[in-house]
Amino acid sequence: MADTLQRLIRAAEEFRRLDPDMPTQTALTLLTIASSPGLTVREVQERLGFAPSSASRNVAALSDRNRHGQPGLGLITYRVNPTDYRCKQLFLTPKGQRFINTVINILEG
Repeated sequence: MADTLQRLIRAAEEFRRLDPDMPTQTALTLLTIASSPGLTVREVQERLGFAPSSASRNVAALSDRNRHGQPGLGLITYRVNPTDYRCKQLFLTPKGQRFINTVINILEG
């Protein structure tokens, strides 16, 4: 059990290294998108039980530009759904995939 907890601590430290002030909601948003590529912001909101504004804010923080127009973390990108042009789907960027791979490698030990 102690080894599992140590791996979890190291994984949490990766999130802190990425952004020392990252809220838990933002980390959960990233993990949710990584586990189900192609989700919409609304689907993220529903899966995590967030208010619409919270889901949008967390997705924006993970993308290239946050809600204030400042640089975001660049971990996710929006793509237009080819069957519904009004719908934007969320995917990891290469940087996001590398980060998730690092976290998975830590957790798998």
